[in-house]
Amino acid sequence: MKASLASLVGILAASPASAIIGGESVPAGKYPYIVSIYRPDLQATKHRALNQCTGVLLSKNLVLTSSSCLQFNRKPLTKIALNSTEKFLPRGDKMLFRMGRWSSPRNWRHIGQEYNIALIWFKGDHNITQFARLPTRGQVPREGEVATAVGFGVMSFRGDKSDVLRELTLPITDTASCVERFHDVMYVEGDKVCADACSEGRSSTCEGDSGGPVIVNDTVVGIISDGPLCRRGGCFPSVFTVVAEHLPFIETGMLHPEPDRLVMEVE
Repeated sequence: MKASLASLVGILAASPASAIIGGESVPAGKYPYIVSIYRPDLQATKHRALNQCTGVLLSKNLVLTSSSCLQFNRKPLTKIALNSTEKFLPRGDKMLFRMGRWSSPRNWRHIGQEYNIALIWFKGDHNITQFARLPTRGQVPREGEVATAVGFGVMSFRGDKSDVLRELTLPITDTASCVERFHDVMYVEGDKVCADACSEGRSSTCEGDSGGPVIVNDTVVGIISDGPLCRRGGCFPSVFTVVAEHLPFIETGMLHPEPDRLVMEVE
């Protein structure tokens, strides 16, 4: 996490990952429901995969993340690490599981980034009992509230991803000014809300934070999508998907151990 509030959620990304510029490292155990999603990467060593995205554990075997994290997914090679705070895939960790099925809303489109939210199922036993708290219907972040974004994003505009999980506090801003800022870049309205710390040291989310939670009062109110504009420098508001707008999709997924289809027709 560093300093150029690029978009947290979705900004016409060429890569499914995004990251946090600025912020500070997260102490082990602070967010026990955090999930790290790994897949083989050319930048990784032969035996160690790099973190691709972040997510949160909703129940024993169900993860909430962003659809953009999974669009180029190679399912048989993708692994999920629970309560992970490191960029590299842990070795011999009992909290490591192979990804099962995943599901996105039927209206998800990479271009435009609406409905950028997804569920991942996995099988296996673990001892985590503290899951992410979901908002209630209509619980949309309000202007002036302070949110915390969590992810493995890049540490500088042209830098590498953080080796450890990081968090960044951002004030929720009004949607109208955010729409104006992005009018020629991306569609912000609909299921999106913006956060902006440009006047406070230019902190931002960026490449590497995708799928991570945006938290207000211990509730996961948003999900980070892509944020490539941070690589251009300057300062852009962070945009994230509002979880409350997708509760029917999430709740349907929580009622099913694993879906028969990858896309659930609930939105």
